[in-house]
Amino acid sequence: LELENTLTELQSKETEISNFFELSLEIMCVAHQDGYFKRINPSFQSILGYSNQELLNKPFIDFVHPDDVEATLKAGENLSLGKKVTGFENRYRCQDGSYRWLKWMATSYKGLTYATAHDLTQQKLTQELQNRQLAAMETATDGIGILNEDKFIYVNQAHLDIFGYSQPEELLGQSWRILYQPKRLAEFDQEILPVLQDKGKWQGVVQAKHKDGHIFDEEL
Repeated sequence: LELENTLTELQSKETEISNFFELSLEIMCVAHQDGYFKRINPSFQSILGYSNQELLNKPFIDFVHPDDVEATLKAGENLSLGKKVTGFENRYRCQDGSYRWLKWMATSYKGLTYATAHDLTQQKLTQELQNRQLAAMETATDGIGILNEDKFIYVNQAHLDIFGYSQPEELLGQSWRILYQPKRLAEFDQEILPVLQDKGKWQGVVQAKHKDGHIFDEEL
């Protein structure tokens, strides 16, 4: 009876582990040192678009982006030496030919590698878009400033050039009001800001103050 209870308990734990592997939303896999996957979970299949057999029938390195192969093989060498791999990123080819960025955590035990991965693709695309937007703002010939409340949190090079400043730090954290004559600030408070708050935009010509003190017309 005691043996039967022990076997039942072991079977229950095995079922729990299997369910965890099969139901995880993250990629999970087991790979052999021969370079082939031995087991993959459904998330791995759905994220890449391959069937279970398609992933098991080829060396896993065949799915890795050519530019990431060397780094992936190096990570494999570290695993074979008993080192854990954390935060390693590479790209895997999907069934439709596109690539997805994966961030891995892996460890080896008795010739097998146990690994989990998180799909970073959307995060990478968002970062790439932000980088392109920033590059566009940096190279724009119009001055661009971004404010949090009334303080600058970003200015591009053209904005610095227009007002005669050389470093962003001279304006970051400063109120936009330092760029205009004190006697003209009432115009902003009474005429411009209410329109901006009501309609979400304002366009016109104002008198601005250069760093050296001279006054010029600015199309704002």
